[in-house]
Amino acid sequence: MPNTPLHDTAADPFSEPGFRNRARKGLLGAPSQAIFDPRSGRALGPSDWDLSPEFLGDLAVMGPPRAAAVLVPIMLRPQLAVLLTQRSHDMPSHPGQISFPGGKLEECDTSPIDCALREACEEIGLTGDFVEPLGYLDSYRTGTGFQISPVVAFVRPGFSVARNPVKVSSSIPKSVARLISVPITPSLSARTMMSGEGVQNSTPSSTR
Repeated sequence: MPNTPLHDTAADPFSEPGFRNRARKGLLGAPSQAIFDPRSGRALGPSDWDLSPEFLGDLAVMGPPRAAAVLVPIMLRPQLAVLLTQRSHDMPSHPGQISFPGGKLEECDTSPIDCALREACEEIGLTGDFVEPLGYLDSYRTGTGFQISPVVAFVRPGFSVARNPVKVSSSIPKSVARLISVPITPSLSARTMMSGEGVQNSTPSSTR
């Protein structure tokens, strides 16, 4: 009989090899297009209107969406974890919200990946040499007029955390209050993330 490993990491979706294999099969190689049917006022793809269908009529009168991107950072640890940010409570927009690092595409960005990496560097000090992009999730249309391209990437631990090292001056509040690390396990769901189960705050100076 051939020797069978007791634990095949390539078959374990919560290991690095397993996650990489699933990403290769399931992620997109390019951002999905913003598809909108003006006759029905329906976004043909994930959008805020999936949660609030009563506002579908608003989509019909909105202008073309503005391009944006976020980084979905998967920390390479013995137990993979997704890294999130929490916005400061003194920010004028979206105070206290938990999100991925990201923002709108600027003229300097040649792709959504460039945008996501730039924003992650500006918001939390994550530089591109720690990041390995894996692909895109489906684009997401927001009620505030953005079409967001989520970039999934592996992140090597050890980068120095610097909240808003580029954007923030002494007169402007830091937009990122803290980083949140959520282990990726079979029980991970939107409910457990909202309840804070298993959530770990990162250290203030570096990620491990």
